[in-house]
Amino acid sequence: MKGLALKPVKLAEICVSVDDFLKEFNSILQAQFVGK
Repeated sequence: MKGLALKPVKLAEICVSVDDFLKEFNSILQAQFVGK
């Protein structure tokens, strides 16, 4: 279970990358809807 003992910095990086991914995903979805 060592994988769960992440450092706060690493966790923050993951959160940021997830946030970026969601924003990107959102814009792609909106582009799909506008394209229709």
